[in-house]
Amino acid sequence: GKINLYTRQTDDHGIWYLPGPLNVAGVDNKYAQIGTNNRQATIEFGPDGESESFDFGDGRGWKGSVSGGSVNLTLDNGWELVDRFNVTKGDANTFGLVSNGGAVALSTVADNGSSATGAVTGDNYDGSTQVQQIGRWVVKKEIAAFTNDLAITKTLEKGSFTAGFYNSTFEAKDWWTLGNQSYHVVEKGGESLTGIDCNDNAATCGWKYDINSVGDGSTRALYTALSYDVADNLTIDAGLRSENHQIEYTVDEGLTGNISKAVSYDETSTAWTLGANWMFEEKRGVFARISDGSKMPFFDDFRDNFGAYENGEDLIKEVSQFELGYKHGAETYELYATGFFNEVKGDTFVATPGQPAEVLTNEAYGIEIDFNYYAENGLTINLNSTLQKTEITESPTNKGNDAQRQPKWQVRLTPTYDLEFDNGTYATIYGTLSAVGDRFGDNGNTVTLEGYEKIDIGVLYNLTDEVKVQFAINNLTDSDGITEGDPRNPEAANGRYILPRSAELSVSYQF
Repeated sequence: GKINLYTRQTDDHGIWYLPGPLNVAGVDNKYAQIGTNNRQATIEFGPDGESESFDFGDGRGWKGSVSGGSVNLTLDNGWELVDRFNVTKGDANTFGLVSNGGAVALSTVADNGSSATGAVTGDNYDGSTQVQQIGRWVVKKEIAAFTNDLAITKTLEKGSFTAGFYNSTFEAKDWWTLGNQSYHVVEKGGESLTGIDCNDNAATCGWKYDINSVGDGSTRALYTALSYDVADNLTIDAGLRSENHQIEYTVDEGLTGNISKAVSYDETSTAWTLGANWMFEEKRGVFARISDGSKMPFFDDFRDNFGAYENGEDLIKEVSQFELGYKHGAETYELYATGFFNEVKGDTFVATPGQPAEVLTNEAYGIEIDFNYYAENGLTINLNSTLQKTEITESPTNKGNDAQRQPKWQVRLTPTYDLEFDNGTYATIYGTLSAVGDRFGDNGNTVTLEGYEKIDIGVLYNLTDEVKVQFAINNLTDSDGITEGDPRNPEAANGRYILPRSAELSVSYQF
């Protein structure tokens, strides 16, 4: 048998990249609001006006550990026992400057109608200065989880049978203060201003959402899987999973010290899948799969859609999937074409924290093509593309619209070239061209995000069997593609760019 153990200790944080005002000069894919003059701010929260200073330069990150392992035992008579286990514990905090509405001229919001003063520098800014409401968001999150997956498999003459038990326990403690808007100068490190009522009187500055919550839960599932060779060229498989999901969760909204929402949840759901693979020639075949499953609700789902929970709804998202595909292999190429249809009932979207959730049914159908070409000279080309149509089939306000941020097409072309040198070393040169079509930025389909292209290149050089050197350039042409609009206010001219051009050099040693 085999035993594998691992642990990963992480303390890593970075800027939380968020939509910025696209209609302001100087705001490009390198722009971030965070900087010296705004990274530190004192935030008031709770009914008694308590306050605390936070460093928003900490951004998003993870400080914690992920440890676990697996035991794989090969037994007599075709039996195999596998146990996989994992323990996660740490803090996943977020500190960020979040736009609230579009950029405006300072003269439209200044108390005197013409100017305001920098809260840090004391500089005077005239009325033409572009300013924007920026929310100082704080999310403190402590999480802990343990998972164990035990499975036993029997290999048969014409197939295999697996039975298993999955067990997971988890806990989360959250403390949030969201909103906390203040007008800032739109520039790198742009400071907050005085002389604006919104900034000097927090009660007049829009929405705010503060919570203190604790939740724990468990997921336990029994599952079976069967694969059977009906003939030499025909295989069928089936799977069945019964899952019990329990949640205990309480929320103090407003940091008043009183519980505003309490959840005690215990539901069971069954999922199944059935598939077949028929090779009607040695390297040509068709395959099909149908699956029906679910996604159980977690802590955020109950808080966002608490009214439905109180009315007796189970908040389980029902997921149905269908696939039908064709595969063709030859000496120098492979082709896979897969048609798909999926439906998710009970999906939710919350534009502004604390507001009721929009409950949706989303559908998507299309085709995915994966093509590989292998040349004798070391050149390999992979083409992966997806053509799809999405639709919101159930919604209070957006029925019939496309799902947000889902393009009708996207393509990835990845050539690689292997080189061997006279001294025995070898290298691989590679690149990827990605192209994404137009998408809607919101479920209302009022904002279109234009398509974009991105090129990545790199080289991997094997100095020895143990030492490798890799150099990669991401976004070679410095494309300014937009991946997201403003989820809270689609009409605002805000958007989030893909990351700008960057280079990375790494050296690895394997022993």
